[in-house]
Amino acid sequence: MSKDNNIRLATRIAQVYVANNALPASQVAALVRTLYAAISGLREDAAAASVEGGPTERPRETRK
Repeated sequence: MSKDNNIRLATRIAQVYVANNALPASQVAALVRTLYAAISGLREDAAAASVEGGPTERPRETRK
């Protein structure tokens, strides 16, 4: 996804959060920045995992 999509998603999450929780106006920008960084980081991790072949599957444990 693009940077614009990350910004839109972070803004939407912040909007919903602020609508349902008390948050001083002075902290809204920091919330959006934090959300944007988290979303961007998740997307980078997902992209890296797909390049590396994805997560490895662990063998299932057998119970006796």
